[in-house]
Amino acid sequence: FDIVARALVFAPQAGLELVGEVQRVAQTHVAVLVEGSFNASLHADELAKVYTYEEGGDVADDDEEADPEKLLAFQGRWQHKYHDHEVLQQGDKVRFLVKGVTHAKGIVAIAGALEGRGDD
Repeated sequence: FDIVARALVFAPQAGLELVGEVQRVAQTHVAVLVEGSFNASLHADELAKVYTYEEGGDVADDDEEADPEKLLAFQGRWQHKYHDHEVLQQGDKVRFLVKGVTHAKGIVAIAGALEGRGDD
């Protein structure tokens, strides 16, 4: 009999550049999803080198049909210190440098930074 298998091999290493989608923006970190499956974090201590965190505005809890722009603003964002057009907020694509990778109980966690990318 024949056995057929499909496998996704993902082996990120420090120094590799990856692209992911921003899932969550917080004052402590930016959560990024890579290839739709792998979690990465851009921590505040790395971000603060060239970005400033801006708190989100107020959105009423009972506003079931809140404007998506207001919801993004509510979550806050990281604004580049020198380039006003460069902002990190939910839904954005971001290219980052892998700083480290940890494996625990079958979960891969990637720590990344924006500093040191090829476009800096």
